[in-house]
Amino acid sequence: MSDAPTPTSMSDEERAALVAEADAQTKAIIRLDLYKRIAYIMLGVGALGGYWAFQTGASGALKALFVVLMVVFGVASLVLYVGIGNAKDNVRAMMTSAGYDMSARKKGKDHPSKE
Repeated sequence: MSDAPTPTSMSDEERAALVAEADAQTKAIIRLDLYKRIAYIMLGVGALGGYWAFQTGASGALKALFVVLMVVFGVASLVLYVGIGNAKDNVRAMMTSAGYDMSARKKGKDHPSKE
């Protein structure tokens, strides 16, 4: 058995604190998603710039710059993608432990499950 509190054993204050924390994490996820999109854009800039640099015979420094852009922002994109996925799972688990059915939320029901 798990030591995690069930929705029925949780006080209203604990539930409100948990929902507030989930809300704060959701706002952070939104900001991280913006950074992920910026990283995707910079990855594309690096790829297109690298293609251009290698096709036109640009200087070695310019080629290296675009390759470094691709590597740095490719890694950043991957880290953000995995981190945002884990954060969403964490928020979903927090809301479930607070008594909210997240699958019902997607269907338009906006109330805690009363089991």
